[in-house]
Amino acid sequence: MTPHSLWDFWRWAFAWTYRRDKRRWGESQASLWSAITNVSISMSFNILALGAILAWALRLPARAAHPREIGLFVVAFALAANYLRFGRAGDAELLIRKLGDESAEAARREERKLFFYTAASFLAPVLIVVARLYLR
Repeated sequence: MTPHSLWDFWRWAFAWTYRRDKRRWGESQASLWSAITNVSISMSFNILALGAILAWALRLPARAAHPREIGLFVVAFALAANYLRFGRAGDAELLIRKLGDESAEAARREERKLFFYTAASFLAPVLIVVARLYLR
């Protein structure tokens, strides 16, 4: 997956989550912030997984000096970047219009794809670190 296609996937995940939450909660800032938070956390875990792979490939020490601070910085950076991209620039409504209406079957398929992506995003950094610790 190229960085461009990964960014497109994050945009799709944001738009899908935002549209779903907008249907659930109506016109409110909660649906926007829920989608921004969801994508930012998944994005952060993807970035942390890449960092873990890079650290493993470069044979850096297995234990980070301040793992919580690094994780919080990455999450805060992703939240700020996604807010500027989707919330402040008003890109959210444009993305929803690009999605169009889908059938119930297509909606379930897209929800499954989003669920598996989110689960893989959470598990990837953990599995990489565990593999690194046990496969020295």
